Amino acid sequence: MNKSHYTKDGRHPEDVIYQERQFIREINSIVNNKFEKLVKDLRLDEAGTDWLLDYIYNCEDNTISFDEFLNEAGLDYSDFVKPKVVSRWYHNE
Repeated sequence: MNKSHYTKDGRHPEDVIYQERQFIREINSIVNNKFEKLVKDLRLDEAGTDWLLDYIYNCEDNTISFDEFLNEAGLDYSDFVKPKVVSRWYHNE
């Protein structure tokens, strides 16, 4: 590579690419972890998870809620929520 390929601030392209690649991977990891936590906290099933992904990444109308988004598709939020698991531990002495 010659100097004409360097960035405006004089950095080698490979250095910039590596740095940005690391940053993008880090952000992607954060996004994935936050989404997984959200799905777990909401107790969404697989179909609900797919609809939430679609809402987050593809819904261009920022004025509607997730519930409204589902209703427009003829769906109801409660159809995608897993039941709470209640665990009872009894200690007999």
